[in-house]
Amino acid sequence: MVLIFTMYICILFALFLVTLKKGKKLSNYLLAAFLLTQAAIPLDNLINFGEAFRLVALEYSPNLFFTFGLAYWLEAPLLLLYIRSLIYRDYKLAKMDLLYFAPFVLFAIYFANTWLMLDDQVKLAALLGNSIEETPSVDRVLHIIRESLRFGFGVLCLIELHRYQNQIKNEVAFLEDVDSNLIKSPCCRLFSDKNRRYLCSVSDYLFIRNWHFSRPRNPWPYFKLCCDVFDHRPDIF
Repeated sequence: MVLIFTMYICILFALFLVTLKKGKKLSNYLLAAFLLTQAAIPLDNLINFGEAFRLVALEYSPNLFFTFGLAYWLEAPLLLLYIRSLIYRDYKLAKMDLLYFAPFVLFAIYFANTWLMLDDQVKLAALLGNSIEETPSVDRVLHIIRESLRFGFGVLCLIELHRYQNQIKNEVAFLEDVDSNLIKSPCCRLFSDKNRRYLCSVSDYLFIRNWHFSRPRNPWPYFKLCCDVFDHRPDIF
């Protein structure tokens, strides 16, 4: 039930961002794309490990299995680009940013060749006899690479936020007799104690997520982070 609610909230908020929300369009689209990955990941878990969803997927198409797991390769780079679009003035995507999605493209090609293009009977036989112990070594290595990439992107996200925080401090450092309340102005809301706890939740989500075969964690703090960051943008833009 929690996973279904997670999917509903993510999809609803993503639609709101691309249709009704005003402000930076690029930030809206990147956050919407990130939220869609957060909807795809619970769906992947439901299909692979949910008894009711698994039976429906087996009857409909074996291609549904593992396909939504491609979102694992997208969420971290999307989050990094969203943070950059949020904290940098007039930020635009560059061609070099496409390199962040190279691992996704490479894995998608591998996934298409090793799963999607297989005969349905072969897929069904593999699914009915699937077990963690029988996972190929290549898939285990790819899983480690994926989690390492997500860890790396998470570190980059925190570095960007740290640089932004230092920039804010430098901008107010030359002022004399600065009221301490200014440090708590909207310019610093992204780094308030509450938002830091949510950033820790994001780092936990990116860094310490259980293996693909484990139950997912409660995703609500990540939605709250997105809402708070989106609604309390610094006034320097």
